[in-house]
Order: sequence, then structure tokens, then C-alpha cells
Amino acid sequence: MAIRCGIDIVSVERIARHGRELGPAELSRIFGEDEVTASRARRFPERHLAELFAAKEACLKLFPGEAASGELGVEDIAVRNGTGQSLRLEPGERLRRIMARHGIGEIFLSMGSCRSQACAIAVVATENGGDPAGRAVPDSGAQLAAVAVRGLKPSLLGRAIYRLVPIRRRVVEANVRQVFGPLLDDAGRRRLAQSFYAHMGRFLVETVTYTLKAPRRISAQARVENLEIPLRAAEAGRGLIILTGHFGNWEIACAAGILQFPQYRGKFHFLRRPISTRWVEELVLRRFRRAGLGIIPKKNSLGRILDLLARNEALVFIMDQHASVPKDGIPVEFFGRPAGTFKSLALIAKASGAPVIPAHGWREEDGRHVLRFEEELRWVPHEDPQEEIRLNTRAYNQAIERMVLCHPEQWFWMHKRWKL
Repeated sequence: MAIRCGIDIVSVERIARHGRELGPAELSRIFGEDEVTASRARRFPERHLAELFAAKEACLKLFPGEAASGELGVEDIAVRNGTGQSLRLEPGERLRRIMARHGIGEIFLSMGSCRSQACAIAVVATENGGDPAGRAVPDSGAQLAAVAVRGLKPSLLGRAIYRLVPIRRRVVEANVRQVFGPLLDDAGRRRLAQSFYAHMGRFLVETVTYTLKAPRRISAQARVENLEIPLRAAEAGRGLIILTGHFGNWEIACAAGILQFPQYRGKFHFLRRPISTRWVEELVLRRFRRAGLGIIPKKNSLGRILDLLARNEALVFIMDQHASVPKDGIPVEFFGRPAGTFKSLALIAKASGAPVIPAHGWREEDGRHVLRFEEELRWVPHEDPQEEIRLNTRAYNQAIERMVLCHPEQWFWMHKRWKL
């Protein structure tokens, strides 16, 4: 049995001000009619209403993933009168579905208030390792990925690199343990690490040999899935933000796939840090230029980025690396543990209104590269600007999580993602 709890504190004056300023229609999006009626019957209506709002927010904190993605909101949570003076939580249809997904039968509430503040605590108990963070439930992506990992057959090259040239092997194994936890035993973690090293061996060979190939030949060895998603999003005229990470051979999959967008030649720009090894950086830049792709250094680039989005061009943002806190990033959960995550993507999306579309690549067994686009990530609004940035950054991390689990052996496990 595992215990999880969510805690929230709300200013009573803030709720009272909302009650005065918001019309009935807006207020009904937060509180049900019977909740408002029950509060008016109390001696201190604003205090009771603040308690209800704190209770709803505490419940949302039990399910950070679903709350950040917009799958769950305060409108899915109702607090009713129970026996005596107690209150009970009544979940809406979406919350009931999410509770069932995580193996949760009931959410227990405790609330209180004084003249200035209201506080609420929501507590759940999960059985059989169920986790509201979403990693260890029977239908979770991590479990499905773990099943796929057990079927991997590492090549001789991968086993040799793992044993003889174990570059950052401890980092790789620690990262695998963080993502999969008890879902993989030692043999499973070793199999995944060996498959990853085999992938990196092919990656290095491709990086050199593809530089010698003509762009047309590179494009012929790539396939693009869900091409209609970015094309449809581009019709709004606000530019595109492509959210991705180090998946497959990310340089080749992106370059080869984007070659199939002739109408966007010269309009795709990669936001990236230069590679410290100069000759490798030159190889990469040469291939990008031949494919008609632009490069934007991350440092001091905000004005240039907003300009290109205003011209309805596309920005490719690689977001699966550590960001120093508080200089470049904020601590946001990634696979169940806080990680320094770039806040600039959410700030750019907020300022420009450009749609954020996840995309990732992988190499198939026959050597062909695939670039796949996913549905647009809707903006998650919040009245607190800092919390709004955090919620949307968490949604971006969730998208990265899903992409990692699609082909886990082809993600860049060597990076020290959890440095906090």
C-alpha cells in the first residue's frame, strides 16, 4: 500500500475578490451551483468557498500529469456535504476514469480555514504499486516499454561496447533505473543498455557516411508520419514549434524528413548548442546547410525566434537535456523525479501563440529513418504566471516521456538528466 497526498493553501481574500468580480457563468466553471449554495448557508461564506477551492487544487496535485495536460481540471471535482459536518469528494466522470487508471478507490479530504487563509489536504492509498505519477500502473507506457525491452536482442557490437568501452555506463544504468524502476530487473536493464550502445555505434557510422551522400539519397531513406498535423497547424499563421529530443539518429531523421517539406525549405530552424568537438560540429552544420535548415544558437536568441515565428516559419526545440536552475530552467517532474527543464519553450509559446507539436524519430530494422509528428499540445492556462509556465513545461516533459518509451533503446541515455 502506497500513500500519496496533495496540499494546497488559498487566500480567502482572493476567493472573495473572485466572487465579486466574476460573473455567475465564470464562477460556475470553478464551483457547482450546490457548492455555492452550501457556502452561502455558512457563517463565513468566503472562507468555506476558499476551503472548497483548496480541496479541488489539492486533488489536482495528486495527478500532476493529467492536470498539466488539461485532461483533469477543477470542474471535474465536486465537494458535497457528508455525514454530520463532514465533506466528501464527489469525482466527475473524467476524475473517476483517472482514479481507476491508477487503482484508486477513494480520495480522502481534510479542510480548514482562518480569517486569511484556507488549507486542504487530499490523501489517497494505492494498492499493488499503483502510482498517481503514472509510472507503475498495468496499462502504463512504462510497462509496455518494459515488455518490449525484454524482447530486445542486443547486437555483438552493442555487447562489446558495453563491456569494453563502457562510456558513461553508470549514468546509462542509473537513468534506466529511474525511468523503469522495478519494471526491469538487472538483466533487463543490461539488455537495454547494450541495445543503446549498439544504436550509438550505428549512429556514429551514419553521422560520417551520410555526410558524403546527396540530400536526395538521404531523403529517400526517410519516412514522415502524420505530416498533416504540422501542415494543418501552420494554417493559423503563427509559426510552428517542433518539440523533440535526442531520439534515433536525430540529426539525420530531422534533416531527411524535413527535406520532404519543399514548401518549408529554408524555413526550419534548429535551436541548439554547438558541439564542443569542432570537426563533429562542422560535419553536422554542413549537412544542415545542404538540407536548407537554419541553425540558431541558444544564447541571446529570443528576438530572432519571435521574428521567424511571426513569419510563419518553424522552430525545432530539443528539450530533453538538463537546464541549470534558476538561470535557464525550472525544476519540473520528469519520469517521477524533478529535473532542471528549460522554461524558454513555454515562454516562447506564450509570447508568440505558436502551436507546439511533438515529433521524434527512430531507425527501423532495415536502416530507414522515421520522423513522426504527434498532435498539438494545447496551452494550459493558469492565473498565476509562474505556475502557468510550470504546468506547460510539465506537459512538454510528458510528451518527451511518451516519445522515450516508444523506442527506449534509441534515446540518448548518456546524458545526466537528473542533476538537481
